[in-house]
Amino acid sequence: MVLSVGASLVLSVGASLALSVGASLALSVGASLALSVRASLALSVGASLVLSVGASFVHA
Repeated sequence: MVLSVGASLVLSVGASLALSVGASLALSVGASLALSVRASLALSVGASLVLSVGASFVHA
């Protein structure tokens, strides 16, 4: 009886810990990846826009 209660406690605590840690890790990694991809896209698009506008002004 004590063994089964202890085992179920350990299993439930371990499962909840693993789920919460996994979820937080997945969320933080996903958020950082999404932010970096958006930032790099915005930077490249902005740089190409600035370069093309600057080149057209220089040629004009």
